[in-house]
Amino acid sequence: MQTIYLLINNSSRCLKVIVLLFSFNLFFSATNLIAQDKRFLKIIDYPDDLPNIIIILADDMGYGDVSFLNKYSKINTPNLDKLCSEGKVFTDAHSTAAVCSPSRYSLLTGRYNWRSKLKSGVLWYWDEPLIEEDRITIGDILSGKGYSTACIGKWHLGWDWPTNDGSRVNDKLHIGEYNKKVRDSFNTKIDFTQAISNGPITRGFDYYFGDDVPGFPPFCFIENDRVIGLPSIQKPDSIFGYSNGGPMIEGWDWKELLPALTEKAAQYIYGVDDKGRAMRNKEHPFFLYFSLSAPHVPIAPADKFKGSSRAGAYGDFVQQIDWSVGRILNALDEMGLDENTLVIFTSDNGSPGRDGENMVGEYNSVRKYGHNPSYIFRGTKTDAWEGGHRVPFITRWINNIDPGTLNNEIICLSDLMATCAEIIGVSLPDNAGEDSYSLLPLLQGKEYYGNFREATVHHSISGNFAIRKGKWKLILCPGSGGLSKPRNKDAFINGLPIYQLYNLESDPEERTNLCNKYPDKVVELRTILNRYIETGRSTPGLRQKNYGSVPIFTRKIIVNNQAGNCSDSNPGTYEFPLRTIQAAAKIAGPGDTILVREGIYREEIAPSFGGTKEYPIVYMAAPGEVVSIRGSEAVSGWQRYRANVWALELDTSFFKGYNPFAIKNQGEWLFRGQEHHLGDVYLDGEALLEKFSIDSLFSNSNTWYVDTGSIVKGIRVFPSGKMTIYANFGEEDPDNHLIEINARATGIFPEISGLKYITIDGFDIRHTAPQWGDIYKLEKGAIGMRYGYGWIIQNCTIAYSRNIGISMGVTDEVHFPTKNEGGLLEGGSNIPPYNTIGHHIIRNNIIYRCGQAGIYGCYGAVASIIEGNIITETNYRNEWFGTNQAAIKILFPIDVIIKNNYIYGKPGLRNGTKGIWLDWGSQNTRVTGNIITDFGFKGTDGLKLEVNFGPVIIDNNIIIRSHVMEEGNGSVWVHNLFCDNTFTFRKSPGRIVPYFRPHSTVRAGKRGTSLESIRFINNIFAGTDCGNSFRNAIESTEIEQSHNLFVEDSDRGYESITEDGKTTINIFIPGKVIKDNYPLISSDYIGEIPYAGMKMEQTNGLPLVIDNDINGRKVNTEGIKPGPFQTLMEGWNNFTLKLKKD
Repeated sequence: MQTIYLLINNSSRCLKVIVLLFSFNLFFSATNLIAQDKRFLKIIDYPDDLPNIIIILADDMGYGDVSFLNKYSKINTPNLDKLCSEGKVFTDAHSTAAVCSPSRYSLLTGRYNWRSKLKSGVLWYWDEPLIEEDRITIGDILSGKGYSTACIGKWHLGWDWPTNDGSRVNDKLHIGEYNKKVRDSFNTKIDFTQAISNGPITRGFDYYFGDDVPGFPPFCFIENDRVIGLPSIQKPDSIFGYSNGGPMIEGWDWKELLPALTEKAAQYIYGVDDKGRAMRNKEHPFFLYFSLSAPHVPIAPADKFKGSSRAGAYGDFVQQIDWSVGRILNALDEMGLDENTLVIFTSDNGSPGRDGENMVGEYNSVRKYGHNPSYIFRGTKTDAWEGGHRVPFITRWINNIDPGTLNNEIICLSDLMATCAEIIGVSLPDNAGEDSYSLLPLLQGKEYYGNFREATVHHSISGNFAIRKGKWKLILCPGSGGLSKPRNKDAFINGLPIYQLYNLESDPEERTNLCNKYPDKVVELRTILNRYIETGRSTPGLRQKNYGSVPIFTRKIIVNNQAGNCSDSNPGTYEFPLRTIQAAAKIAGPGDTILVREGIYREEIAPSFGGTKEYPIVYMAAPGEVVSIRGSEAVSGWQRYRANVWALELDTSFFKGYNPFAIKNQGEWLFRGQEHHLGDVYLDGEALLEKFSIDSLFSNSNTWYVDTGSIVKGIRVFPSGKMTIYANFGEEDPDNHLIEINARATGIFPEISGLKYITIDGFDIRHTAPQWGDIYKLEKGAIGMRYGYGWIIQNCTIAYSRNIGISMGVTDEVHFPTKNEGGLLEGGSNIPPYNTIGHHIIRNNIIYRCGQAGIYGCYGAVASIIEGNIITETNYRNEWFGTNQAAIKILFPIDVIIKNNYIYGKPGLRNGTKGIWLDWGSQNTRVTGNIITDFGFKGTDGLKLEVNFGPVIIDNNIIIRSHVMEEGNGSVWVHNLFCDNTFTFRKSPGRIVPYFRPHSTVRAGKRGTSLESIRFINNIFAGTDCGNSFRNAIESTEIEQSHNLFVEDSDRGYESITEDGKTTINIFIPGKVIKDNYPLISSDYIGEIPYAGMKMEQTNGLPLVIDNDINGRKVNTEGIKPGPFQTLMEGWNNFTLKLKKD
């Protein structure tokens, strides 16, 4: 064991090293040692048996160019075949990119190339360095363990080229941007007498010898940071048919390039060059990155190899590569280093398959010889298809790797960094090797259960991504992503799918696109890719930053059933839109927007996937267009039955599995109306009323009756599978009108529970037929979240749902205790965790004529906000009655905010329907800024709080002509305006209900309620009857009331008028009362609510202060007014309450 003590003082990236203890004949260069903290005392220990490591990287050599891997090959590679037999071949190895510079970046840094400043293409001549100055490389970590490190051959990762005027090409061009005129202008500006900075010897290598890029200037060799010779002539563009001219030395011959590089690599293994100079310290292990210049153009095999293959000049060049590999292996043998050297042979990307004509040739032209460099795989260099990035990967490490073995795991060139680190016992810091997995276990033959890595990302020349997980590969473009046909532009024009999904196990040639058949796989793979992009890594570790912007993969999916070419097999573009929203729902993933154009969509949409907080899935009606999702089907063919009654006979298969005319309205707590069917009939959009006999239709217009084929005296009236609907359309002929009937339960409702972050925006959703909602079954609605999380439902119109408009409630996946299990007595005992459900926003919707509830939820509304909605005419026909009917009915509304909604009933209608009904388990619930009108009978309550422990905050609401019911604990009523209301307060000690830990769904206890800790403060009661009802109701209770203003009839009173969508309130305020001192209501003022063990709070746990009125005006703490208006004045006050949305 040898030990070196290093005192490292970092004044720049190049670390200054002072050797304190130096062994005899020990030579060590540590100018490039990198660490997270570059000012430290480091002890480097390394055993004598650390292996040498040689990576031989071919340039543009395909998987099928190795004869061992391609039984159809026209090229003979005996040395590579021998290497295969002596070591392990990885059959599913990939470069990170389908072109040169990016894959070389990844190999040396262990980081995907698209995280760098180069987002597509390659580096061109005179480009600046691609590897960042502080980026840790393989060379760095090996140098830090005492290795001598060398790069010999092609670099193609940029330099800082000295110029005679100080200018740089990248001051004018972005790195990788090809502008021949600008770049050629530097051909005469480069000062070749100066050192070239920031090349290989500043990126982890002690020694460099090579030509940088064979097809780019300067056409000369470079050693370390100096050119060898002076490029004094300009290469003509015509040489080897390549367009790039530039500085060249006299006598430059590309045929001599590969032999020269090979000889220099062999000399490095020997340790001395041809002049006898030491090239490395033979006492130390070495790392040789031998980056071949072949078979990349110019295709220039040496004379002795010409005609040696059956694949033209290209095949000859590959066979010369094989010779080069043999020369390296022989050098190892000669030095006795073969057993302690890990040799890896691979390629930087796939082959373009040029035949070598004039040292170049067309893409795929070598195939005329019957040779395919890509083997059976589709595509070539530049492409996202396998031929662009599947590469040969051959390893040999005698006595460590079993000879003649294969491994089928998916690996990547970026894995070499972590592999080298593990071999030498180094742990990579979080900011290094972010996409590198160690291959050492695979080299040693250890078995993996499942995939070696989660997924692997590929990248084409155009910057298009592909991602592979197991047998599944997703390509995120419609074409090749490169130069093969179809290119992306042509694929778009021809309406090919935006994405390509292949099962490489059954379809290795990537011929059958399965993206429409397996949309779940598309979303899964795209989600993984987006995560890799966002987190800056694909390996475990701390989040890292990418250079610049790497776009998250989202798309706008267009649905337009009015387009003549719409089809669900289309890619969903403006030019080729989908026909149905459901087709879009099957393919939409996080960040996608489904934009639906104007039309009527008679379908049920079942979202398949959810989004993320940053990237929700958005379903959106096109702005300014009316998009109607209907649960009804239009029907025609009505026949006059008799007089003004018409009949329509339908085959029950018309309903496609859900026939609402054969299902009656049923459920727990439904006490009246069970004889009604879920179906309805609509005349020009308006619902008719169901009757229960044909005879009843004749005297009642706008009614209907259904005969589903009943049995009369043992005889079926209609043939099996038939049903008849009878309807009285009044004076109207149905053939002249749109007649629709219910055919679906919902408009938008997921297939599975728990989908997160979905936005529904701007739709008209009507004519749905969900079953009565109770807490013991799946609660469907026109829209339903199905125990989702983070949904937003906004700007929608929801009408004519037979029961629930928006369902936030119980699903069949979460069991609610049955009556035998305690029922509501055990309710709240199994609410899913707080941060897994609810947190929805329902805002700015119009909801009307729903039979049971506008918005309903049990459990699933946790931490949700319901705001700015207009909800009216719930149960407007009084067809049925049950204890779950309300404009808004929420059970267990923990941390729920209900604000700024306009809720009105039907004056004079006593149907048992409530305005807002908070039932069981309300805790830290706030009802604020709402306008509630015309729920004026006991049992038809404008606001009902039932068996809760609170805290429940009811503030700044206006409640008109409605009954108010309180049957709980812990409610605080402040700054409300009660006009012509009646009140009931009831103790319920026998109704055992839960209370919870603060901001949690974990039950803390249960007990009965008895009107404890209820306060009324700073409210206005307008009208003598309103005030008397309140005062009478709180008698014999412990309800506290203070600082309330009672406007009696003798005070000249008040009046309210509602018409044309607005309510006007005129109220007279006596001066003596308005001058009273009213308190500022806050968490501290109210104090802790018993049992719940918390004060009234914001949902984030911060204190709550009621310091804004209903219009958002700040409270003047020196002159606080009662009621919801802080503009209240002495005398007459006039307030007009307008609907927020037409």
